[in-house]
Amino acid sequence: MDADDRSYKGFNLFSDDDLKLFEVLARGEFNINGLQNKSLRKQLPTMTSSTMTRILKRLHVHGIIRKVGKTYKYYISKLGKAVITAGMAIRNMSVIPQLAHI
Repeated sequence: MDADDRSYKGFNLFSDDDLKLFEVLARGEFNINGLQNKSLRKQLPTMTSSTMTRILKRLHVHGIIRKVGKTYKYYISKLGKAVITAGMAIRNMSVIPQLAHI
């Protein structure tokens, strides 16, 4: 995606870091209260504030989250809910059956 003449990489649910992020975003508490840099870092303690800021920007540019005007709060968009749900389902359908063959 391009925003402000800059490209932002996508998300890969087969990457451990992106998977952990999407698992945290799938939690119901963020549907009610929204999310902020600080609230995500509580769930992902290995992330620094600057790293989380860049991740939030990527999520926003790709349409996964939407920003509440003039605040630091975000909500997961309808597209984001669909992407997270579909991504987690695809990952579970492809990874878990592979483990049965081991």
